[in-house]
Amino acid sequence: MASNQLVHRYAQAVFSLAQEHGLQDRLAEELNSLDRLLEQNRELRECLQNPFIPGERKLAVIADLFTQALSPLTRDFLRLLIEKRRVTLLADMTRRINALLRESLGILPVHLTSAQALNQEQEAAIRQRLARLFNRKVEMNTTVDASLLGGIMIQTESRLIDGSCRGQLDNIRYELSLN
Repeated sequence: MASNQLVHRYAQAVFSLAQEHGLQDRLAEELNSLDRLLEQNRELRECLQNPFIPGERKLAVIADLFTQALSPLTRDFLRLLIEKRRVTLLADMTRRINALLRESLGILPVHLTSAQALNQEQEAAIRQRLARLFNRKVEMNTTVDASLLGGIMIQTESRLIDGSCRGQLDNIRYELSLN
């Protein structure tokens, strides 16, 4: 079974369980905090992800460090990942759980790339228009890429809206090559 399928399966299972108990926000928050901690603390990351360290030792570390800080659901989830030797997938599972949380709240993640930095009014107008278009709340992050020459590109879950000058020039180039 591919790791992507495992990530989706585990994330969906723990998220569903969290939803049943109204803990989906807390689960995501705790896993995000743990993910940041593992990024910052090399020793802890290596301890949990090292296949040569016995699972019992890893469980003891989790119990020592996180008994008070994490909810029983999150601790049990970590215990399961340790027992099944899936801790290396924790960051991917956390990202998937964040996506499931956004979906459950009706939030559409959008990545907007513009040729020049947009001001707050422009960003707000685009956010409002996308919210009406997709009938969802919009969570937007922006980047600047001068190679677009002008305009914007909007990436949603499965859609790319290319309103950039570079994209239009590429389309013209493609059309001319067909003739």
